[in-house]
Amino acid sequence: MSKTSGVPEQLYNGPLVLWMEKMKDKTTLNLSDRNLTARDVEAIGYVLKTNNTLTELNLGRNNITDVESIGDALKTNNTLTTLSLWNNNITDVTSIGEGLKTNNTLETLYLGSNNITDVESIGEALKTNKTLEVLDLYNNQLSDNMKSQLQAIEQYYACSKFFQ
Repeated sequence: MSKTSGVPEQLYNGPLVLWMEKMKDKTTLNLSDRNLTARDVEAIGYVLKTNNTLTELNLGRNNITDVESIGDALKTNNTLTTLSLWNNNITDVTSIGEGLKTNNTLETLYLGSNNITDVESIGEALKTNKTLEVLDLYNNQLSDNMKSQLQAIEQYYACSKFFQ
């Protein structure tokens, strides 16, 4: 880790600078089909923590597997309203759920066509999150029990549209 910024050294001199420049002053950014690396995604997460302009981010079709940095960013980001992570290779969305517990701007979250089996953390977050309106989980590996739990949450809490 860098002693001055808290950013891992491997990001600071490489992808972090690149993504800071690409995201600067933009409100919408489409990064689908870009073959993003794990370091790119980690750097994007760091930038999102303090970015105050981006409202829509599309990271679809990149074979992303780890979204921990994106979930961490959701805890502090206060401008992002639409996040698209569809058609990657994501299996664990625990960090996304944790981020949604405190996030108060994200309205639409596309997680369709991944390999997600457990969305319990997202379900828990929806009990307190009042801004998420659309949650796309279509074409994942959710069990019937998990789908039933989500349907119960959908009927009772703020999220108005689930796609399973």
